Amino acid sequence: EENELRKKQEQALMEKLLEQEALMEQQDPKSPSHKSKRQQQELIAELRRRQVKDNRHVYEGKDGAIEDIITVLKTVPFTARTAKRGSRFFCEPVLTEEYHY
Repeated sequence: EENELRKKQEQALMEKLLEQEALMEQQDPKSPSHKSKRQQQELIAELRRRQVKDNRHVYEGKDGAIEDIITVLKTVPFTARTAKRGSRFFCEPVLTEEYHY
């Protein structure tokens, strides 16, 4: 439902912008101010499209497991010589007890 609503909003916005562009082209297609206005409108349209896309909800785990993993990854140092974080760090009771509520 959210995806359909988002698509409808995007489509309505694009139709509105196309109508505005058509009106501006009819008024004076060769004026230099027309180009700058058109560029501004294109920029605004692009920013609105990005804003609509970034409005997605992030899935959050019910038990906070994702947050726990992220906090442990931030505390465990990354060593370049092994090019990985050791999985043993996730099993240490000291780290796991600190982050469970």
